[in-house]
Amino acid sequence: MTEIIAPGVGKSVGRRLRAANWLFKACRDASRRYHDRRTIAHVTELNDHLLRDIGLLRHQIEPAVHGKLKRTEAGKWRA
Repeated sequence: MTEIIAPGVGKSVGRRLRAANWLFKACRDASRRYHDRRTIAHVTELNDHLLRDIGLLRHQIEPAVHGKLKRTEAGKWRA
């Protein structure tokens, strides 16, 4: 059963919840972008021999960080 406390309270609460949800998602996305940039910067600093050891080529770094590469049965990465 729903109780009505005061007229217009429901709409105000709904707007606040939507704003809080938007803010949470914006912070989460900003954090993800920040960590992705840091990871890309770190892996980019590796030399080609180390990249080969982990099974990556230099042009595959960004897709790998963003989860767009998959490993094949042979251990190689593919798009």
